[in-house]
Amino acid sequence: MTVEPESMYISILFYYCSIPDGKMTVKNLTTGDVLEVNRTTNRSHIRQDGMVFTIAGVNFFRDTNRKFISLAPGDNQFEITGATEDFKEFVKTFDGNRLIEKNYNLFNKKDIVAGSLVGTTGEVTNPDSGFYTTNFIEVIPGKRLQIKPNQGVTVIYDSNYQYIQQISSAQHPMILPPNARYVRNTMGVNSIDGKYIYLGEEDLPYIEYGYSYTPSFKNLVKEIVTQFDVPRYI
Repeated sequence: MTVEPESMYISILFYYCSIPDGKMTVKNLTTGDVLEVNRTTNRSHIRQDGMVFTIAGVNFFRDTNRKFISLAPGDNQFEITGATEDFKEFVKTFDGNRLIEKNYNLFNKKDIVAGSLVGTTGEVTNPDSGFYTTNFIEVIPGKRLQIKPNQGVTVIYDSNYQYIQQISSAQHPMILPPNARYVRNTMGVNSIDGKYIYLGEEDLPYIEYGYSYTPSFKNLVKEIVTQFDVPRYI
């Protein structure tokens, strides 16, 4: 049985569709139906929702040939001309770096050991002291090391995990020396949850260690939400 929008619900979607020359033609080669859209648009979501046509959520039925797409039983073959689908290009060129990014907090509170640093040697001792020490945190020489809210005992190591020096409270926040590759930091148990360590000149607020969505991906999602509601059927 052919599914026709006059009698049964059909939702046909075109995500991020651009019509640069003002005319898009959609042909269902199986049924012979032809839909023409006569409007210029750029990266908009176009939808046939039952018998309603919208571009970016705005009705545009008068800018069509006033025909509807129906669906025959089984596979339906379509031909689309006059339009580009930027969403397909986004997916085609997508890589994970466009989705998430690592936060600036270098301190992973799950990667700590019991004990406190010896400032003169860089060794961790006294596991029963009630203090905890980070594992080796990779850093970049020449960058300023920021440890908040309280510095605690902090030691710098080279690429071979060999002791370089302790950072005194007077030196903090410190520009890391050329041979610095790792740091470790000691804190009390009550400081673990609020501790954050990062590189840079800015006075940044606390943020959890880990990953978050990139600004470009957040903007993409906002654009989809503002232009188009989540469909019931595709």
